[in-house]
Parts: sequence; C-alpha cells; structure tokens
Amino acid sequence: MSYSVILEDIRAKMAAITDIGVVHHYQRWSADWKKFLAHFAYTTEGSDQQEIRGWTISRAAAPEHLRGAYFRHHIFRLRGYLGLRDEVATELTFQELIEDICDTFRNATAADPAANWYYLYGDEPDEDSAQVELIDIRIFGSTLCHYAELVLHCMERIVP
Repeated sequence: MSYSVILEDIRAKMAAITDIGVVHHYQRWSADWKKFLAHFAYTTEGSDQQEIRGWTISRAAAPEHLRGAYFRHHIFRLRGYLGLRDEVATELTFQELIEDICDTFRNATAADPAANWYYLYGDEPDEDSAQVELIDIRIFGSTLCHYAELVLHCMERIVP
C-alpha cells in the first residue's frame, strides 16, 4: 500500500515551501482551543514573534476502480490556518501560501521515479491535482484565523 509513502511525499513537499508553517501529516484536534492552536505555533524566518501558521494533511477518501488494472484514487484534504492580523494584511500572505501549494503540486511527480502513483485528478486528468475548495475566516476559541481547505488528488496503480 502506498498510502504512507504518498502521505510523506505530500508532507515533505509542503514543508519545503518557505514559511508554510507547521505541517502535520494528520488532522490535529483538541477540545481545548489553546492546545489546538499550540499545534500551529510558528515563528517566521527573520521574526521573533510566534503566530498561528500551519497545515494538516488527512486522507478523506480512497475509492478504487478497475480499468484494465486496479486504480486507487487517494483524496487528501489539506487544511490551513493563519492567525488573522489586519494591520499586516495576513490575507495576502495566506492567499500566497495557497498559491505556493498549488504551484508545488501542479505537474508534481513522486519522489521515487519508480513509484506507481501520480499527482493527478484521476477521472478528470485535465484538471490539476490540487483544488482549492474553501477560503474563509474562522474563530478558534477566541482567535480569528484565515482558514482554507484544499483537496489533493493522487492516482495509484495497484500492483499485486
């Protein structure tokens, strides 16, 4: 099964983006909002001030079909958080981070050239593998944050 290999490849590619923040390879939650937000505490390059800035990666679905061979369509949900600070226009920063993620996965390849999976939208190969589904502002506890959900598609050819 390539799930863990694909997950690590996604995490590594995201972590390589400058000032992306903390990247978790699973969905982080806590009933205590301060603990939840602590999962995303990050200090940007050249700053000494911590802020909320991070992403989680979790697989949302993995349908499989037979078309001459078995193919599994891994669907990953990337959730992003950035503490909102109007005085420094954090919305612009957040939008650029979203663009950086999309750019990273556009025409991306697996780290292993012999891999049997690809970043593509499977049944709709003309569409990019990374789709931005939601950009919003949310309150976590008493902290106002930019929030986004991206969906990343990977097609795996099942090799018995």
